Amino acid sequence: MHTHSLTWKVIGKTGEGIDTSGEILVSVARRLGYHSNTFRTFPAIIKRGSSAFEVRTSTTPVACRADTVDLAFVLSSDGTSSDWDPGEIAEDGLIRRGVSSGKTTKWIFSEFPVTGLAQETGSRLAKNMIVLGATCWLTGIPIDVVADEVTKLFSAKGPKVMETNLRAVELGFQRISSYVDLDRRRVAIPARQNSDANATNTMLMTGNDAISPGALVGGCRFFAGYPITPATPVLEWMAKHLPKFGGHVVQTEDEIAALCMVIGDNYAGIRGMTATSGPGISLMTESFGLAGMTETPVVVVDVQRPGPSAGQPTKHEQGDIHHVVYAGHGDIPGIVITPGTVQDCFHNGWMAFNLADRFQCPVFVLYDQDLSLRKQTIPPITLGDVYIDRGEVLGELQVSSLGESYHRYRDTPSGISPRAWPGVRGGIHVTSGDEHRFDGTIDVLDRSTRV
Repeated sequence: MHTHSLTWKVIGKTGEGIDTSGEILVSVARRLGYHSNTFRTFPAIIKRGSSAFEVRTSTTPVACRADTVDLAFVLSSDGTSSDWDPGEIAEDGLIRRGVSSGKTTKWIFSEFPVTGLAQETGSRLAKNMIVLGATCWLTGIPIDVVADEVTKLFSAKGPKVMETNLRAVELGFQRISSYVDLDRRRVAIPARQNSDANATNTMLMTGNDAISPGALVGGCRFFAGYPITPATPVLEWMAKHLPKFGGHVVQTEDEIAALCMVIGDNYAGIRGMTATSGPGISLMTESFGLAGMTETPVVVVDVQRPGPSAGQPTKHEQGDIHHVVYAGHGDIPGIVITPGTVQDCFHNGWMAFNLADRFQCPVFVLYDQDLSLRKQTIPPITLGDVYIDRGEVLGELQVSSLGESYHRYRDTPSGISPRAWPGVRGGIHVTSGDEHRFDGTIDVLDRSTRV
């Protein structure tokens, strides 16, 4: 086991509360002053598929998974084949990593009747809380802090639900010692470096949590999207928060409609974006060309997943890079930025709009499912670096000072044609998805000079 970190994992079926137990544990770790990083696996079906939640907790900042797992609970044998493989594991299993020697690792396995203990509480759904209680005993995590987080989570569901879950935590804590013949100190959580009082100096966020407020502070006031794993949390965050700031969110009938609405919105001068994954990027490809031909800035968040076709919607891969770099038929300019950390996601959220406006082209923010869904403790995000750059935009006075008709696509030394938003006096112009002249009219072959 790492001297400064501990990795915990719970494996079972979707619907068994796997994510709930992991979310509680990572919140507890933050309260205790630890740094954490999570990793999730889940199936493309709602019930019974294999699911796992992994939490790496450390006394120092961590931004990735550990090479090994120190403590794991296997709630059902259905989940072992894809998420855990130390040999054949029975239902209700507890795994403790032993000492590694060369290429071989010694594993200690104990039967722990999680299901039976949950039934004692009156609810089979309490298995995940049994696991949390056992985790407290095995690692030294204060059970009162876990109980407090459980109370916060379940209080809104009524006293009966809350009491059942608290009873399950207590039962797991009391009974684990009867089933595990382990040296408790070998799985103990590392000595704390901070106290609960200053644990609030960190934030607990996912990449999807960060990109959305980043776009918001960057001036995004319109979002159109269609639900798709693993980008849906961006749509959900925007739907919940953007209207509070005068923004609008539309769930469209498909990804094509989403990008076309965003193109129209940006054409009108309002910063807007969409978020999708590989299959949605495929559907949007023709519209990328429209944004490029009309020189309209757009921001597209691409949270990658494996393909082809619908692919593996709940797994992660970085397979869209060639697609977005060369997106669109024909040759159009585009910008691809790739955040590497949760903090990067926030800052790329507002930077993408500045780049899109400055260069009047599509900008893609490209990251993967791991970064999008993992929860990580990070230092507080500050807004000191945030600035707004609308690029070459002409107002009424600037248009009138031209002394000539406004030409939307006129050549300039910088290669950027200043734009006037619809409604600006004197800024009337034609915009077409066809090849066009400097004034926006379609550039057709002069029929008097046939070849």
